[in-house]
Amino acid sequence: MDYDPLESVNANLNIGKLKAVCSTYMEDCYGDMKDALNEGLSTDRFMVEWNIRQEANEEPPLPDKATHIVTTGMNDQGFPYIKDYHLETNADVVAIPIPTDIQKIKKGDLSLAIDWRAKTGELFKTLFANGYVAVGIAREQGEDIQNYLLKKQE
Repeated sequence: MDYDPLESVNANLNIGKLKAVCSTYMEDCYGDMKDALNEGLSTDRFMVEWNIRQEANEEPPLPDKATHIVTTGMNDQGFPYIKDYHLETNADVVAIPIPTDIQKIKKGDLSLAIDWRAKTGELFKTLFANGYVAVGIAREQGEDIQNYLLKKQE
């Protein structure tokens, strides 16, 4: 199954509640789409998997154990943005932020939504290539961003 990794509701459902994992980032999976949800952004997707042999009670990593390699801020419109990031890490768990409402950002500032897509795409592709797997979500009520938790596989 696939979904847009910037859609926080889908991230919470698939990675958070259904305990899927992801190590595959597909660029522009469906090409140029003109529907309200996708227009203006490339149709990048996470391909998620469920490990049916995995321990049912295995917990995702704790958010406070994650290394943050991305710095975010808020712009003048009140939208979160990525200020800076670095791709060099050997941390066991890495937090990668996404906005909690990419559609609101897209309607208010399409170039910022495109920037989120480009930067998170680079981060996910690089981390997946280096053996990381998205295994959890950390979300705080009322926050403008949430974090994917990526764990280094042995």
